Amino acid sequence: MLNSWEKIEKVFQLPSTRTGLKTLVCSGKALPPPNPAGQHTFTLLSPPYGLPELGYKNQAFNLALCSQFLFWYSDLLSEDFHVTSLMAFCRVATEVQIYPLIERFGKPSLHLGNVLQRLQEHGIGAEVKSIAQPIQGSDNGLLRLWTETCTVKIKKEKTAAS
Repeated sequence: MLNSWEKIEKVFQLPSTRTGLKTLVCSGKALPPPNPAGQHTFTLLSPPYGLPELGYKNQAFNLALCSQFLFWYSDLLSEDFHVTSLMAFCRVATEVQIYPLIERFGKPSLHLGNVLQRLQEHGIGAEVKSIAQPIQGSDNGLLRLWTETCTVKIKKEKTAAS
């Protein structure tokens, strides 16, 4: 279980080279207060408070981490709740990571496929990454979401009249 900051940092592989990373952490399990001596600023959100809406400003965080809540409680939380919550996380953070992608009884979440499809319809990029050292036996999937888009500018060609 992800019940310590050391496990959170290990599973989510937080970059140690970036200082001042503002991170929103949503955990379905009890966590001690964040360690203020670390290189990152953590804001701890205990669900369901604030979800599926989040009262933070757009892009207020560099990273939002959700541990043992979304997908974990698939039997209790609807597909719509998952989509609305993840869209809210994507609104307040540049990058969102969710772990694990199995439900609390060890089976794959029944919402994952439909949630990914609906998020992509809203222009949210998604990838599932393997975790090098999973906390439990089969929970090695981490979902990474982002909303930034790459804008390509087309150069105008010079014409003979120019």
